[in-house]
Order: sequence, then C-alpha cells, then structure tokens
Amino acid sequence: MSRLLAPLVLAIVATIYLSGCATPAKPQAMVVQPSTTTHAPPVNEALRNTFLVSGVTGGKGTNPLWMSKVDNASYQEALEKSLRIAGYLAPAGTEPVHVVAVSLKALKQPLIGLSFKVVSEVEYRITSPESEQVIPVTATGIATMGDALIGVTRLRMASENSINENIKAFLAKLSSL
Repeated sequence: MSRLLAPLVLAIVATIYLSGCATPAKPQAMVVQPSTTTHAPPVNEALRNTFLVSGVTGGKGTNPLWMSKVDNASYQEALEKSLRIAGYLAPAGTEPVHVVAVSLKALKQPLIGLSFKVVSEVEYRITSPESEQVIPVTATGIATMGDALIGVTRLRMASENSINENIKAFLAKLSSL
C-alpha cells in the first residue's frame, strides 16, 4: 500500500511546489518604456505636461491562494510613470489642464493553459475645463511557458503585459487628439 501511496504523495507535493502562490501585478512591469514603443507616435505638443491622474477604479487585490490581479494603486503608479516618460504628466506643483480618471472595466484571465492571454478593457475619462471625453481601450497581453514555468507567475506576467499594452494604446490615442 505504501508503494502505491508514495507516487501519489510525490505528485501532490510537486503540484503544490509548481503552482506557487499568486502575487500582485508589479507596477514597473506595466510602465510603458521608450524602448518598448518601436514606432511610438510623437507627443501631442498641445497636451505636453498637462495631465493629472485623479484615480483608478475597478482594480482588485490579489488573493495569494487564487489568481494574480491588478490593484488600483499599481495601475495608477504605472500610468503616471508612463505619462511622465511620454511627456504628458503635469509637473508637480503646476496646475493640470486635463484630469484623467481610469476605470478598469474587465481583466479577462484564463483559469488554465500553457500560454495565457489576458484581455484588459479600460475606460480613460479625460476632463478639461471645456470638455470631457471617454477613450475606451481594449488590449491583450500574453505570457508563455518560455516566460515562466509556474502558472501563477505566467498569469501575473500576462496581466502586466495586458495593462502595459493598454497604457501604450492610450498614449497612442493621446498623440492623435
């Protein structure tokens, strides 16, 4: 009986070891860096240094025993850094012309798979003294077994990639406003 039980115990221990614990998305992985925008659109000079991020809603905290999620504070940090790098964030101590409020409408994550594809649906609401505009953006992020063997790590990376692509698409839309 113990000979039959040993492989089962080993399989359970290996599954627990390989599954790991879920960790929240890392803001630095979601920041759009200049080197990641191969054909980056030019900065819209009329919008340079005019934005303030008022907040992010719709994000969720990560349960370590379940799935990696993107929380509001991490998303806001990544967006603010991306806007600063792109030249859109208003410098500290200056009055912003445009205020952007972000609503993470959906973060569609798979439960299982070898390659994870995460889709983020986000609304960026830009308010200025003379107008208000809503910019919806949907983006996809992918992580494969080559990125990470452990499933929860791969899911976190796919989520981070999705938000990074979403912010990148938002920046591209700003350049054409």
